[in-house]
Amino acid sequence: MTQGKSFEPLHNGVLPAKTNPDLTSWCPTMDLVAFADSSGAMLFVYRMNAQLIWKHKQPLASANISNLSWSKDGRLLAIGYSDGTCNVHDSNTGKLIHHVIIPAGSETTQPSDLSCVKWINQSLKVQQQPTAVPEAQRLFDKFLDLDAFYQFPKLSSLASSKASVFSSRFAIEQMIQVARKLDGDIITEGSVNPEKNTLQKGGPVTQDMDILCSVTKQGFLRFDLFGLFTVDNIELGVAHDTLRIGHRATSPTYHIIMQKGDQLTYLPIELKFLQKFGTYLVDVALTSSRILALLGYMRESFELLQTEMAASQKLAAANFAKLFSVYEPTGWDQKRICSEIFDILLTGAPDQYFQNWLCNLLGDKALKKWRKQASVCYDACFKLIVTNMIPVCERIVVLLSSLKGLGEWTERGLVLGLDPEPYKRAIFQTIDLMKTLRQLLREFSCRSKYFLAFLVWLQQFCEQLNEVEPNQGDETLVPIKTEDVANYLCNHFYEEGSSQPLVDNIDSRLEELWGSCDVASKRACGAIHSLVDVGQSQPMTSGKLWDVFSSETATYVATTDVSGTTLNLFRLCDGKSSVYRMTLKAPPKQLQLVDAESLMVLNGDALERLEFTDDDFEGLAGGLDEVSVVSIQPVQKREAQLATFSINGARSIGCMVAPDLQRFQVFDLIDEDDDDEPEAKEKKEKEKEEE
Repeated sequence: MTQGKSFEPLHNGVLPAKTNPDLTSWCPTMDLVAFADSSGAMLFVYRMNAQLIWKHKQPLASANISNLSWSKDGRLLAIGYSDGTCNVHDSNTGKLIHHVIIPAGSETTQPSDLSCVKWINQSLKVQQQPTAVPEAQRLFDKFLDLDAFYQFPKLSSLASSKASVFSSRFAIEQMIQVARKLDGDIITEGSVNPEKNTLQKGGPVTQDMDILCSVTKQGFLRFDLFGLFTVDNIELGVAHDTLRIGHRATSPTYHIIMQKGDQLTYLPIELKFLQKFGTYLVDVALTSSRILALLGYMRESFELLQTEMAASQKLAAANFAKLFSVYEPTGWDQKRICSEIFDILLTGAPDQYFQNWLCNLLGDKALKKWRKQASVCYDACFKLIVTNMIPVCERIVVLLSSLKGLGEWTERGLVLGLDPEPYKRAIFQTIDLMKTLRQLLREFSCRSKYFLAFLVWLQQFCEQLNEVEPNQGDETLVPIKTEDVANYLCNHFYEEGSSQPLVDNIDSRLEELWGSCDVASKRACGAIHSLVDVGQSQPMTSGKLWDVFSSETATYVATTDVSGTTLNLFRLCDGKSSVYRMTLKAPPKQLQLVDAESLMVLNGDALERLEFTDDDFEGLAGGLDEVSVVSIQPVQKREAQLATFSINGARSIGCMVAPDLQRFQVFDLIDEDDDDEPEAKEKKEKEKEEE
């Protein structure tokens, strides 16, 4: 890569493997750039200073990385794969947030390669209260709008494991503890104190929702919220090789641009549910996804609980098996052995079998390990039930109650696809589940008290038999009551699997609850699906589709003709289409829209930036061929040998990749002499007037 006057270089870096020129993507809000290697198996995320932040390897050799997309806030990175799956990662740590499997559209076909993965930010305007409403009424309305869910303390993260999603605090915040803006005006100190009346009366308040949009090459579109609330199998009716989506956050219309061979097709999609649902879309979609996420959190907590119980039972079973084996010559059964140990507790005189088990087969170290593991197990089980599972049930009841209330609303419930009956059933199931958890907690509490007392007595008795000095014994041993040990021997001795009926009950209740919530969620998804209007596909032009960019006012589509020497820049706004046609010196290697005023093109050995304005576009009433093609000069240019480039227009930085596909350079998109930009624009306008 050669140096030039334009695009001032900032940092240089070297990738550990050759990159795929088509899979380089900038984070929209942070100085992070993602590269996929040429094999499609590895992803690397670098800072602007060429520092590697994290990397990810695709575990399946049969699937390659095919798409990259950052969320609007830059905190999530979606990775689409050739087998129709999609992973969403924390952009700062690389932690897997959730895994999405994109269906092919029918049960008989295999998942198709993804042609597009894109985060869609949907903004819903909230109706503000009239300024004439008294302040007392405003505050009362705010009080009624308080959400009980956000009064709960945040859930703690679970134990770390490769398969766990909820071991990440960020995943919990994204999927469960989702922030929600209050409707209406923003409350300031003036709302409470009339002497400092500075109530903000700005523009309308909006509620934002990030939705992952995925499209397969077979022509099936899917809207997804954390892999839980899903509107899928939206049939576009057009198979394609390449697809781009243009969308404005405040518009219900999606502009789908598809390419099959040399033919480009335009397809509008109208999301009528945005108007039908209004701000309740956030309540229905986010609340439903949070309920299912909480159930996923509950499932992981329950699996951890089972793991802890299994580990404790395994060690106890092994140690008690040694006890029963030493008494085997006597022919005594378990009750007779327990009676003998009870006599030893009262008399302090062990027989040879018990002494052999305690001092020879176990010993002081094994007893310490047994007691420590049992103590850790019970503590972990208490924590999982008290701080994870029961609080989840409480949150689920609150969320289910809110959806049940919406479903019972005669005017809106049916429109929103909310049937109150599944939610009522799910509420009762959640309460029953909570009762079973409390019953298991009581059983754990009782058994742990007596069992740990029994283990302490065994260790103390072992020290006495080994004649250990009092000041040399285990300092962690606490005083115990003989009656607690006796209670264990009489009522709880070697109760292997005694809690299993309760555990099985929890498992079955959890499955029933998931089924009820899933049915209710699918009904709401069905209501949304029925309000997605897929328009008629229209031939657009022939050539190659390069990029699509959406501003707050319009969507821009960059294409080239079949020869690659004419750039057709389309502008779509409020149902009207216009185009700006420019001559290129040669077919471009790469082309990307920077913003609504400029684009970058890698043409031959030169990287150029071309500017345009909305006034440059002409209507398509007479057809594309009737629009004249103009030749314009680049506002920035740099001679360079490049394989590809990627631009972050929002942060005015870019990245060049050398022909070896490993060396890259981060550059500044703004020239040093940009202070003279107004004069340059005036000069350009004068030149146009003269022409």
